[in-house]
Amino acid sequence: MASPFVEIVPTDSVVITEESTRLNLSPEDYAALKANVSEHGVVYPLTVDKNLCVLDYVELAQACKELGFPHIPVVVYENGARTVLSRDELRMSVAQNIAHQAVVGFRDNVEAAFTPIVKSISAAISNFTQSVSGDIQPFVEAVSEYLESHPELLDPAVSDDEDEEISQDELEDEGVDLIASGYEWVCPKCDWKNDEFEVTETVTCKSCGATFKVDDYNHAVG
Repeated sequence: MASPFVEIVPTDSVVITEESTRLNLSPEDYAALKANVSEHGVVYPLTVDKNLCVLDYVELAQACKELGFPHIPVVVYENGARTVLSRDELRMSVAQNIAHQAVVGFRDNVEAAFTPIVKSISAAISNFTQSVSGDIQPFVEAVSEYLESHPELLDPAVSDDEDEEISQDELEDEGVDLIASGYEWVCPKCDWKNDEFEVTETVTCKSCGATFKVDDYNHAVG
């Protein structure tokens, strides 16, 4: 079976119909979903037919519309026969979606909708700089492989339940590259190299005391 391909479409073009599969969420659960989407962005692509009518995750589509998201990831089934993605399809579509969001975020300096899943796959993200200039398939495959070995991350209740900070020790235990989860940079003034876990837009050299901003490519800039 061919893997689904994620397309990024205008949210206003996605149509919710009476036939769309609903989760029948309580008002409280829908509010929680909406808050999660607002904070983390959209990880799980909608399934839609060729007319962009929602087949599944209708509440997610509604939340994106209400939040004013300009675009939304979808997987198109032209015959409209499929609604819910299989486990393998979900894994690949999530990987594709994360790759798309990363490319948009880094290439156009737009904040990417990174999620707890992304925080857990920094080894895959470390390959991003090789992908940003064109082909994102290596990035997609790296993310997909990680998700395949961590199937629990494909459960929205597990992956998006808590936005926990991941410590440097935990990342090192996973064998990941800290460049992706924090910032590794070299001071432009004294060439001191920082390799500690930091998630911040401004950094201070511990050698000469100079303060710099870190750009989207992990370069310390004045």
